[in-house]
Amino acid sequence: MADHRPTTELKAPLGAVVKNEWVKLWARKRWVLVLGVLAMVVVGTLFAYNSMAQLAQSNQAEASALQSSISQAKAQAAQATGKARQQAQLQLVQMQQQLTQLTAQKVPVTANLASNRAGLKQEQGASRYFTEVAIQTDQFELHHGIRTVPTRSDGGWLLPGIVLGGPGVVVLGFLVLLVAVDNVAGERQGATVPLLFLHAGNRVQSFMGKAITVVLATWGMVVAAAAGFFILGGLVMGFGSPAVPEVVGAQYGGSPQGFGYVSAHVVILSQLGFDVWAVVLAGLSLGVWAVLLVGVSTFLSSSGLATGIGAAIILSVEFLAQLHSPLLLADPALHLSLMESWDGTLATQLQLGSATLTTGALVLAGWAALALGIGSWKFSRLEP
Repeated sequence: MADHRPTTELKAPLGAVVKNEWVKLWARKRWVLVLGVLAMVVVGTLFAYNSMAQLAQSNQAEASALQSSISQAKAQAAQATGKARQQAQLQLVQMQQQLTQLTAQKVPVTANLASNRAGLKQEQGASRYFTEVAIQTDQFELHHGIRTVPTRSDGGWLLPGIVLGGPGVVVLGFLVLLVAVDNVAGERQGATVPLLFLHAGNRVQSFMGKAITVVLATWGMVVAAAAGFFILGGLVMGFGSPAVPEVVGAQYGGSPQGFGYVSAHVVILSQLGFDVWAVVLAGLSLGVWAVLLVGVSTFLSSSGLATGIGAAIILSVEFLAQLHSPLLLADPALHLSLMESWDGTLATQLQLGSATLTTGALVLAGWAALALGIGSWKFSRLEP
């Protein structure tokens, strides 16, 4: 009689492996995921609200000072004659314009454009750069039918992009660290990996299942944080406008006189577009970070040690920045906030013109490939 038994070990589909890993991850770390994101959203919104309140208080104090100066200027203009009177009246008009900008709820774009064009003729260096960018912003608004812009754009449309496009994304990096380390090193420490190997038809597939699961959990946290910031930020500070423009893509570089602005060629996005790009870039960088941590965890059987190494990688950015080391650009933690590479923030802070979005994407791609390759190799050789 023919033997119909399979000659090779049956392999579970990758989807089934991911589902199994997700069930284990949710059972072990669901409160870390949920409470971590909630805490980030609440604290981030409170910080934003506090900053907005401080700005409003500062504007109010400045407006009061301007009102006092305007009263004095009116008295001087009334007493002056000839050329002195003309200069006093011009100064009075300028102060009244400043007061309007501080107290108005909306500012006319056409007037802004005319004022910026007039001021551009008298400016040089960095101040000229900022005025050029302001002119492009005004032109963007007029081209898209925006005739007035709110003086306060804080709120639901602003908060997701600002937090997930800035240093706030590092907080999510620490949450991903706790999840990723537990998924591999935690199982090795708890001696549950050998049980997995008893049912695994392919160890590399098991590793990929773990990596995909952590990446999906990471993306879930990014989306949940964005939604939380939009909703809570809108309820606390108002939802704002999705059409308010945001400037990204500024080009920076060095010069014989020192580091400075070299080009006013920028990319201008609507607030909605800025938020979406910030979420996408945060998801990309944190996804790579998740893969990297899963790869690192395959070498360690202690979750505490793996957590310490992951935290050290995040904190290494500050250390290398103080040393002005060229190794800084290769540090994956530097590129967790990819939007800061795009809008020139990193280039300004580090005085490195090469700290661009392209550089960050290439560095992250290299680390992802390395982590997947070495992690798969090591995972397939772990003792059952």
